[in-house]
Amino acid sequence: AVPEEKGTHRTTLREGGGNLYFLAMNHYQQANETLFDFILRANPPITDVRKIHDDQKITLPAITAESYITETVDGSFQVHVGTFDNLNVLDLYTRKLTRLGKESLTKPYQCSQKDIWHRLFIGDITNREEALKTVNLLAEKNIIYIPIERL
Repeated sequence: AVPEEKGTHRTTLREGGGNLYFLAMNHYQQANETLFDFILRANPPITDVRKIHDDQKITLPAITAESYITETVDGSFQVHVGTFDNLNVLDLYTRKLTRLGKESLTKPYQCSQKDIWHRLFIGDITNREEALKTVNLLAEKNIIYIPIERL
């Protein structure tokens, strides 16, 4: 079992009662592959984005600036800029990062038997503080989305 982070919410899909798009729009006020990716990572039993069953418990993680930061095995950090199913949109975001002077890398991610999404990262950031500054810059430029937590 994955320990629940502070701010993590749980909900249940009911028969005919929703999908990832509906859940993301309702909880985060936006729906895109990046938010779906965060939801899927918080729900390891879901191995196919297209097959979420009725009455399945879904963890909706709190998404903060820290959610976009990953420490790598060598101790450096990466910022997850976004997850994309459309290569043209991926290219657009890659060009935005280049204009900001940021080098990016892309990793494929199989989200269903039929679908491969692409995760876009800024890598080789030396410390967490620099990674957090990068996330905040990207949020200010509307490149990444950090939902406002509703009380």
